[in-house]
Amino acid sequence: MAAKTVRTYFEILEDTLLGYLIRPFRSSAGRQSISAAPKFYLFDVGVAGQVCGRRLTEVGGASFGRAFEVKGRVRRGDLRAMRAFREDFGPSRAIIVTAERDRRRIDGIDVVPYQDFLLELHAGDII
Repeated sequence: MAAKTVRTYFEILEDTLLGYLIRPFRSSAGRQSISAAPKFYLFDVGVAGQVCGRRLTEVGGASFGRAFEVKGRVRRGDLRAMRAFREDFGPSRAIIVTAERDRRRIDGIDVVPYQDFLLELHAGDII
């Protein structure tokens, strides 16, 4: 299939609000981007999971992350990219959304359960 045809299909998915393309965030000149290629996401990760035949059996692991797009468990080592982002851009707040039950703070980064995050986002407390 020609690249132009594939691009057109992705554009149709975006125009019909069935998916969206996320371009990589460009970091400062001193650091390399995490990813050079954009990623395409369907509007609902459940649709992607169904198409791929993905079944969740536990909270955590790579399958859980792909299905839910939230960290199952946050460990100190998971914060490296967020620390680098904070150093380069100095946001007023850094948040990692998790499936864990308890809210906590690690090295100035808020680890927030997804339920709390959604409530704060809806209330306008985050953006």
